[in-house]
Formats: sequence, C-alpha cells, structure tokens
Amino acid sequence: MDTIPYFLTFLLLIFSIWTFFEVKKHQNITSKKIAFIEIEIEKERNYESKLMSESEKIVDLEKNTQQQFLKIKIAIVNLDFTLQEIL
Repeated sequence: MDTIPYFLTFLLLIFSIWTFFEVKKHQNITSKKIAFIEIEIEKERNYESKLMSESEKIVDLEKNTQQQFLKIKIAIVNLDFTLQEIL
C-alpha cells in the first residue's frame, strides 16, 4: 500500500519531465517557423517596394507618351490649318 503513492509520484515526475521537453521542442519549432515567416514577409516588402517603383516608372512613361501624342496632334492640326491656308 505504501508503494502506490511513490509510484504515482514517480509517474507524475516522469510525465512532468516529458511534458517539459515536449513544450521546449514545440517552442523551438514554433520560433523557427516564426523566423521563416518574418524572412518571407521582409522579402515580400522588398518585392512590393520594387513593384511600386516600377509602377511609378510606368505612370511617368504614360504621362510622357500622352504629352508626345498631344504634341503630335497639335502638329497635325497646325499642318492641316497651314495646308488649308495655302489652298
């Protein structure tokens, strides 16, 4: 009868030690996953900033193209007007 409490205490101690190591292992795995996710987020931020700069370049090119088209249209209208004056 006296050995049952000691046996239960021993089992509780073994279970506690096992639980402690499992929690530590789980924390290590979780911290590695979090570190990996942080690295991926940083890569995505860098990629986003690169895309934003490319987007700004595209907008600038569109503005320049529109201005050049307007200049060409004005030149055509001026040429047409001059041609009408000559005729």
